Amino acid sequence: MRMKSHQTCDFTRQSGFSLVEVTLAIGIAGFACLAMIGLSVVSFRALSDTRNEEIGRTIFQSVSGALANMDYIDLPDGEQVDDYDSTGFPTDKPGEVIYRARLVPRTDATFAGESFDSTYAVIYRVDVFHAPSGTGLSDSLKVFSAPVMITRKDRL
Repeated sequence: MRMKSHQTCDFTRQSGFSLVEVTLAIGIAGFACLAMIGLSVVSFRALSDTRNEEIGRTIFQSVSGALANMDYIDLPDGEQVDDYDSTGFPTDKPGEVIYRARLVPRTDATFAGESFDSTYAVIYRVDVFHAPSGTGLSDSLKVFSAPVMITRKDRL
């Protein structure tokens, strides 16, 4: 009596990816995603800083223009702080305050390294701060600062 022979399985090479290849591909894709997320965070921060500086310059131009149009006698004597909204327009509503502009008269009689007669002009330093939710100036980020010289129109 003859015994029935067992049939052997013929293993042929099947196409596809091995577990090592799939793991490696997932690791590379994950690393690339982390790099892109890191770059996007840096990009958003740079965009925010650029926007703050742009609005700071706009506020500075507004403040210096208002000073230039004032009569010399009406110029503020001491420090003055004004509030601005997210677009750079003046506001008096506490919930809308995003930026603050501080106007400080300078006591030295120099501008851009040159001395001048303070009877004919006055210099202010304008500091613009990003103050979300109306925080105080000490807790705020200074986004722009520059001096502005206002001359007496009647003495030119």
